[in-house]
Amino acid sequence: MRRLIEVTTVPKPTSQQRKDRHMNRAKVDTERDERAKRESLIVTAAERAAREEKTARLRALRLAAQSADEPASAGPKPPRRRARSTQ
Repeated sequence: MRRLIEVTTVPKPTSQQRKDRHMNRAKVDTERDERAKRESLIVTAAERAAREEKTARLRALRLAAQSADEPASAGPKPPRRRARSTQ
């Protein structure tokens, strides 16, 4: 036995409903953009902190290496002079 399915039509949204839907979509887009901006700032700050930490660590290693070398030698070596060739 077959059953008939009743088909109902959906009424068209009113002008106010369309406006409300548009405003809600715009609000969602704005919130998404603001959230993306906040997340981007957080990532940028974390990357900057990591670079600064790395720079500080490398600077400390370089200074430690320089201070370890200084007692062995009296000072920096003077630059070598190249003899001029006379032709």
